[in-house]
Amino acid sequence: MKKKGIFNHPLAEIVASMGHKDRLTVTDLGFPIPKDAKKVDLAVKENLPDIKTVLDVILSEMQVEKVLLAEEIKTESPELHEYYLELFKGAEIEYIPLWWEMYEETEKAKGVVRTGDVTPYANLVLISGVDGIFY
Repeated sequence: MKKKGIFNHPLAEIVASMGHKDRLTVTDLGFPIPKDAKKVDLAVKENLPDIKTVLDVILSEMQVEKVLLAEEIKTESPELHEYYLELFKGAEIEYIPLWWEMYEETEKAKGVVRTGDVTPYANLVLISGVDGIFY
């Protein structure tokens, strides 16, 4: 039996398949997920699990070089915005000017992870990087 890391099989499969520059979208409870997306639905109820918990698990196994956030997070969810800035301080942050463009960016993702989070504009697109093993 696996001892640590991601135990959810569909999520583990997506993270393990990520190559350099691949995208993984992590969403809140209400984000409209494209119908053809490879979806991992972790939502149980409101805020269970929250997006911070899910990111903690994903980031234990995924290298991120860039993060896409909705511009609105700065004013609508400033505490979560500050959390993201600290969490991804080594990565490039790009702001998407209109929330619906996040939907378009999600269509390019290798997978979409739905959380139970209800924080406004919590959605983000993670763009995978490489670690030191390739240098």
